[in-house]
Formats: sequence, structure tokens, C-alpha cells
Amino acid sequence: MRALSRVAAFNMVGAFAFGPVAFAVAGPVAAAIGARTVLGFGAAWAAFGTLVVLAVPSVRRVSWLATGAADEAAGPAASTSRPG
Repeated sequence: MRALSRVAAFNMVGAFAFGPVAFAVAGPVAAAIGARTVLGFGAAWAAFGTLVVLAVPSVRRVSWLATGAADEAAGPAASTSRPG
């Protein structure tokens, strides 16, 4: 659990500290090399990041509970509808 907290903390630092820097740099870079090139690089970077994560064997082996099994684990209160 402690490692997950650290990962979440680093994720927040990346999102909140480096995000505004990227936004500030994107405009001048787009003016210099073109908006289409910057957007294409961003799309390629996102696809690359996704492929890197999916290349990790433990990520590919994650199994999710079936919908029926999750409903059964939640108990009978989860399957009742609200009145009115």
C-alpha cells in the first residue's frame, strides 16, 4: 500500500507541476514547427506510453471480476432498485 501511495504522489507531481510547463511550451513550439506536428507528436507519445504499459507482463495478466460476480460480492442490497 505504501508503494501505491508513492506512485500516486509522483503522478500528482507530474500532473500538477509539469503540466503547466508543457502548456506554456506547446504554444511557441507549435508556432515554430507547426500545430499539426505538435499534435502528431502528442498522439504518438500517448500511443507509445500506452504500449509501454501494456508491454509489462503483470499488467497484461490483470484479471477483472465478471459483472455477475461483483454483484454477488456486493450483496443483495446492490441489486435492489430504489423506490419511486
